[in-house]
Amino acid sequence: MSTLHKRIETAVKLRLAVAQAATPGPWRVCAEGSEGSRVAPATGTKREQSRFIGIANGRVQPEDGRNARHIAANDPARIIRDCTEDLFLLDLHSPGTDGCCKVDRAAAYAVVWPCTVALSLARRYDIPQEDF
Repeated sequence: MSTLHKRIETAVKLRLAVAQAATPGPWRVCAEGSEGSRVAPATGTKREQSRFIGIANGRVQPEDGRNARHIAANDPARIIRDCTEDLFLLDLHSPGTDGCCKVDRAAAYAVVWPCTVALSLARRYDIPQEDF
């Protein structure tokens, strides 16, 4: 397996592990204010179950609700689905023994790996372009 394939797989699995370790969602924004916002699992109703959003680099940051809305929209279940799909695509588009993408080879034309799907996954997981 190529080094790029392994780096993409490692990046996807790392993001997947973080999502799997998080409190299950879906999440919702439950309070917004000038000092910060709070997000909580959609099933939670008590303030103690919410999480304060508004600290970056150890300092309280102005928070207008954008961070909380982003977190609520990217709950762990969604990230787990995305990562699982990306691992499936990476497996389908892995390099064959001839150095060509397996899917493209099966379609009767050879595309040297990394194919466009593998390159897209590499960009999605912040693999530097010079590593392609």
